Amino acid sequence: MVELSFLKRHDSIKRLIHFGTNGYYPIFDSEVDYLGAASLKLTKTDKLKAKNLLKKISHHDNLEKQKILFSSLNISEKNIVARALLELVEGSLLDANSHLQ
Repeated sequence: MVELSFLKRHDSIKRLIHFGTNGYYPIFDSEVDYLGAASLKLTKTDKLKAKNLLKKISHHDNLEKQKILFSSLNISEKNIVARALLELVEGSLLDANSHLQ
């Protein structure tokens, strides 16, 4: 199983997770179907793709550059990145609020 939590070490991903825990997703655009992404189950292949795409995004500290990179992805890649990021946000929320588990 491909683990995405290692990405939390990158400050830029930490910042995106922090924003997400507060309900703000600055890199997402209107093309992303959040409800569809939330219900999407990531396969092993999708997780590998998400890992590579989030690594590319994490190389940029500037939110505008991250947003531009995200907007250059095709729809399926955007949904995979959105689901992976939502998964990281969910894990962060559960870690912070153990009574929710």
